Amino acid sequence: MFSMRDKKKNDSKPTKTDLLIEEAVRAVESHETESETSTELQSKDAPSKDSGAIARIDLQQFVEKEAYLRLAADFENFRRRAVKDRQDAEKSGREKILRGFLEILDNLDRGLSQATDESGPLADGIRMVLSQVDTWLKSEGLFRVESVGQVFDPAVHEAISQESSLEVPSGTIIREIRRGYRWADRLLRPAAVIVSKGSEEIK
Repeated sequence: MFSMRDKKKNDSKPTKTDLLIEEAVRAVESHETESETSTELQSKDAPSKDSGAIARIDLQQFVEKEAYLRLAADFENFRRRAVKDRQDAEKSGREKILRGFLEILDNLDRGLSQATDESGPLADGIRMVLSQVDTWLKSEGLFRVESVGQVFDPAVHEAISQESSLEVPSGTIIREIRRGYRWADRLLRPAAVIVSKGSEEIK
C-alpha cells in the first residue's frame, strides 16, 4: 500500500483530504490482517471439530453395539427358558402317565397274588403281561427299587409295618407290598415294605 507521505514528500503539512485517505488505507489494511488471522484460527480449529464429530460417531456406535448385545443376551436367555419349560412340561406329562400306569401294574400284582392256581393259565398270562410291562418300563428309563433282603433305606423305601423274625436281622426288609421305581436320576415312587424287628420280641 502506498502512503501519502511517500507521494507528497515535499509537502510540509498534509491536507485534510490526505489525512482522510490515509485513515481509509489503514482501515483497509487492518481489515485484511483480521481476515487472515481469522482464517488461520479456523484452520487450527478444524481438526478439533472433526475429532469431536468422530468421537460422537464412535460413542453412538458403541451404544448401538451395547444395545444389540444386550438384546441378543435377552433373547438367548428367553430361548433357554422356553426350552427348559418345554422339557419340564414333557417330563411332567410323562411322569403323570407313568404313575398312572404303575397303579395298573399294582393291580396285576394283586391279581397274581390272589390266583388260586399259581401254575394255571391265568397266572401264567398275568406273569407274561408283567414281564412285558417290566421290559417296557426299562425302555422308558424306569427301574425297580430293590427291597426284599435289603437293609431298610428311608430314601427309597417306605415302611408299612415291622415284624419280628428269627431268620431276618433287624432293619432288613422282609416283604415288599408295593413295587418302588426310579426314573432317570430321581425316585418316582418308594417301595412299600415290611421291615424286620429281629428276634428280640419273640418269646
